[in-house]
Amino acid sequence: MDKSQCVTVIDRGDIRYVVNGKHKKIPNSDYIKLDMSNTDRIMRDFRICWKNELYQWKLVVNNAKVVESKIDESRFVFSSELPNDDRGIPTEIEFRQDNCAVFSFYLMKLSPERGAIVEIL
Repeated sequence: MDKSQCVTVIDRGDIRYVVNGKHKKIPNSDYIKLDMSNTDRIMRDFRICWKNELYQWKLVVNNAKVVESKIDESRFVFSSELPNDDRGIPTEIEFRQDNCAVFSFYLMKLSPERGAIVEIL
């Protein structure tokens, strides 16, 4: 599989770094530092879509607080809120389509099981 598009997630307790590219440590740029202390451990899912006409990737970590952002916002989109459906209810349906995935850190499971690569180091 092609690993040229990669996002690295580094957890440090209640702090989570989301880094563009493949990294073993936190770089000086191209990352978002998140405070996850107000997010239930079961709900710390990572939702991502990539490669569309507007951005290289779009990422949602629900209820995360952005502590620091050093990403290029013209190429990468981050949100701490799920989009709402037409009834105003938060939904992750957008992240269940082609070029998208949801990864549960609680279950250590990717959904759908195809289309993305998850490596746990």
